[in-house]
Amino acid sequence: MKRILTVRNRELGVLRRMGALDSMMSIVFSSSGLIISLVTLSVYASWGGPGLTPGAFTPQVVFVSMTLFNMLKNPISLLTEATTGTVRIVVSTSRIQQFLLREEIDSDAVIRDFNGSTPGEPSIVVQDATFSWSKKSVELDSSSEDQQEDADEIKALLQDLDNEEVDAVQRPTLQHIDLTVKSGSLVAIVGRVGQGKSSLLSALIGEMYKYQGYAKTVGRIAYVPQQSWILNATLRDNVLFGLEYDQERYEQVIAASGLEPDIAILPAGDQTEIGERGINLSGGQKQRVSLARAAYCDADIYLLDDPLSAVDAHVDQHLWNELIGPQGLLRNKTRLLVTHGIHHLQEVDEIILLKDGRIAETGHYEDLMASGKAFCRLIREYAVIHRSQDTPGMISGVETGKAETQSQETAESDTSDDTAVVAAPKKGETKLENTKEGKKGSIIKAETSRVGELKLSVLLEYLQAM
Repeated sequence: MKRILTVRNRELGVLRRMGALDSMMSIVFSSSGLIISLVTLSVYASWGGPGLTPGAFTPQVVFVSMTLFNMLKNPISLLTEATTGTVRIVVSTSRIQQFLLREEIDSDAVIRDFNGSTPGEPSIVVQDATFSWSKKSVELDSSSEDQQEDADEIKALLQDLDNEEVDAVQRPTLQHIDLTVKSGSLVAIVGRVGQGKSSLLSALIGEMYKYQGYAKTVGRIAYVPQQSWILNATLRDNVLFGLEYDQERYEQVIAASGLEPDIAILPAGDQTEIGERGINLSGGQKQRVSLARAAYCDADIYLLDDPLSAVDAHVDQHLWNELIGPQGLLRNKTRLLVTHGIHHLQEVDEIILLKDGRIAETGHYEDLMASGKAFCRLIREYAVIHRSQDTPGMISGVETGKAETQSQETAESDTSDDTAVVAAPKKGETKLENTKEGKKGSIIKAETSRVGELKLSVLLEYLQAM
């Protein structure tokens, strides 16, 4: 908290200095004509005559000088605008240059085969691969006591370095990853916070540096991130995402994603315009739109980064039964599901436990529980926390901060949350209409103008606003 206050105070100090400088410059440039006239005439009155004697003031000298000074106002004002424009050009070009010169994603980090895999064959193969978010990393292996001491020394040295050097040299996020996922299987990736679950999905889509090993994906990939990316377009356009509209598949995806009740309460159904960053949708609704978008694109591999964390319990069960789970719409697709919930783990084909950026355990739920190792201890710890706190669906109590953030985002949304109960369409009825009769879904309105004399009501409105 003290650190936040310190940063805020520094920010306020910078804003005060900027405001003072801006006020000073405005006063100087607005009164530049008067200042130039005063200084020039004062100098002329003191030393403007022959031999630096006082100059003689005549009406001709005064009025001609004032006329010339008034003519200088426009060039001086243009000079200020030119200075401002020059500064903006320099700053903008430097930002654009910095963006254009950024490093491109290494297309060779992950081998991609878009032909698709046959059932039973591997869709994802990773062998002894090490990935990192930084270009320079130091691998800190703590498998022995000597290596642990070396790792502690390196960490201590990194803490003494500047922030830039710490960012440049750090531990690889994922180390020695060996992973094989068969086509059509459902794999759950679990672990505590910060163990590399989301990073594993990012590595598979090629967003991380690969230092060693082999990685290959077979088929088209659909990725659902933790924070949904929403277009400033209609809800239907957010789901289609540039693809052609297939009514049968669209309605199937909408039903499986649990969006039918939400579309029913929107002003114009699926033609309702969604604001920037989904401002008129709740957190759960945005996540389900992201899931529907991924399902509609009909990919071969689905990378799902904890999509069930932002929805309520009944919506969670609906998405599992109708979309993600063994009987869902994506049952024949390869699915990698990052999750902090344990209530669906018994139904998945394989569980991968990540610890410190490494795969600690893999196997079926029953086998991992019978082994009594890290996964079993994790489940037992969750059971203790669940009994003491009575909080559903989270593996570790440290996830409460994430849940609070999501609930806060939900509370700030303009529409009702997933708990809204709306009757779904009956069988035989048309599920989705293009728009609701008499209602418009646009949130951006065109400006209006009137032609003619200025009415008194308009003046009163301006006075009231002032």
